[in-house]
Amino acid sequence: MAPSSPDLVPLRLALSGPLTAATAVEQRAELLLRLGDAGDVTLALAEVTEIDAAGLQLLLSARRWAAARGRGFAVEGAPLALEERCAALGRPLDTLGHER
Repeated sequence: MAPSSPDLVPLRLALSGPLTAATAVEQRAELLLRLGDAGDVTLALAEVTEIDAAGLQLLLSARRWAAARGRGFAVEGAPLALEERCAALGRPLDTLGHER
């Protein structure tokens, strides 16, 4: 991850449950609220049970948010099934800054 300003506190946010069209609006609002003035961002995905194109878009949106502000971004701990689903959707997690 690229270093961020020393004044900013890194954010590690554990997401859980489904990241799908049914939950994306609520998840996005919560994510934006938590991002606020965060420094580098790490999304922990170990408890995510399902992802679809809307959920993947949520992850990409968080990555764009971080990049636009010069913050580092990573996802970690994704179950293999989640990694495979993202790859099937055309965006493997390792292209998001994935860490195991």
